Amino acid sequence: MKKITIIFSILLVATTGFSQQINISNQYLVNPYFNNPAYAGSNGNVVAFAGVRKQWVGIEGAPFGRYISLNGPISDNMGLGGIFTVDQTDIIERFNGRLSYNYGITLAEEHNLTFGIEGQIEQFSLNLANVDVDDVDDQVLLSGSEINGTTFDGSFGLRYNWKGLDIGVAVPQLIESPLTLGMDGNTNITYEHARHYLANVSYQYDLKEDTLSLKPIAMVRYAANSPFHFDVGVLALWQNMLWGGVLYRKGTGIVGILGVDLYDKFSFGYTYEMPMGKIASHTSGSHEVFLGIQFGKNKKKDDKLKKWVEEQQEKTAAILDSLNSKIDNLNDLSNAELEKKDQKINQLENDIDGLSKRLDDLKKKGISSSQVSTESRDVPITQSAATGSETTTPAEEESSKASEPELKVISSGKDNGNETPVTLEKGYYVVVESFRVLNHAKRAQKVLKEKGYTVMVVHNTKKNWYFVYLEQFSNLPVALKEMENIRKSGFSDAWVHIYK
Repeated sequence: MKKITIIFSILLVATTGFSQQINISNQYLVNPYFNNPAYAGSNGNVVAFAGVRKQWVGIEGAPFGRYISLNGPISDNMGLGGIFTVDQTDIIERFNGRLSYNYGITLAEEHNLTFGIEGQIEQFSLNLANVDVDDVDDQVLLSGSEINGTTFDGSFGLRYNWKGLDIGVAVPQLIESPLTLGMDGNTNITYEHARHYLANVSYQYDLKEDTLSLKPIAMVRYAANSPFHFDVGVLALWQNMLWGGVLYRKGTGIVGILGVDLYDKFSFGYTYEMPMGKIASHTSGSHEVFLGIQFGKNKKKDDKLKKWVEEQQEKTAAILDSLNSKIDNLNDLSNAELEKKDQKINQLENDIDGLSKRLDDLKKKGISSSQVSTESRDVPITQSAATGSETTTPAEEESSKASEPELKVISSGKDNGNETPVTLEKGYYVVVESFRVLNHAKRAQKVLKEKGYTVMVVHNTKKNWYFVYLEQFSNLPVALKEMENIRKSGFSDAWVHIYK
């Protein structure tokens, strides 16, 4: 019975402590697949990691672990992976092999959820050759034999990620399969694996794109009849090459990590755990080193570059659409302006044709052009009343002349001081503005004069209006051309006055 008690005590120490029932490694900081099957292939490439961990240096028989892992995608939404570990604590040695598979779905744009499952086989060995025996009658301990047991179990994992946010939940040793060790023909020891619960969360902040990123991270671990454990800390990545960070681990102490990525292929990392509490007086701490190798192109960088190119293409397309829209609007405006000008030209041509036809009709009836009443009225050429074959009698013409207003030039624009009003000479004039107040007319005259025009103010004595006239023109076509020019200068209401 004594031998059973001794060995059971060894098993109790080795297997009920949280860190001894599942493999513990700081590698999860850069390779989260180590703790959760849902992360297999999450890197986008096939990745292999290998490492060693020496715990509690200075304590004889302290845990010493070695591991190797391989994982990668097999399609856009599926991944496979495997992990093999060897842990030794004094006379206890455990061989653990795991194979995992996961499947991912897209919940919404950039919102992804992945499910992972894992099968596990574990061989547990007790090497009694290194046991110091006090009971010389205990034949099992004296035999120096090796006692073995094998068990199977499984794990389940979930992963959710959105942009820089990453959340994972895993349940190792889900089945809680029992492990039986055969001591001799009549004695066996059986214990069960305890179900564990792990959860991690992190968020990567790009402080300066492709230069400096910070990644706060937290991990919690729980198992029945075991203390609650957690890690909390932050990692920093510089130029996608150098990385480092610091963690606080409950029940252990402070963890520091440093690493480097080379040529987008190799990763090398080192962690040191500084002990705290009572154990600090017995050990200098724990050390772990690991090496990672990535096969194939860096898919994360390729995806990032592809996304950047797509964003630039979208921005460029939006700019082109905006420019094309503006060009279309300008074309519409240009076409509208051209149509308006064509309409004005057609109207002017119609007015001229109407006047010419009327003059011809009057000549046929023996009436001279000087007798046409409309020729001396303030009627814009674009609004001519001569649209047909109307005629006026000499009596009507005389009546029209009697009622015709007298036009006086009261300011010729030649800076002669106070000018004496003179009668406007017969001819063709471009009328720019009209005002009730003389000072307003002179102000407009000054503006046009500064622009290089010869301008005068003409007073309609009958209507008591002041008109701003350009210089006299010898014929109608020249006057019409000048009217178009002055309209382009901003005086859109300019018109031609034929005064004969």
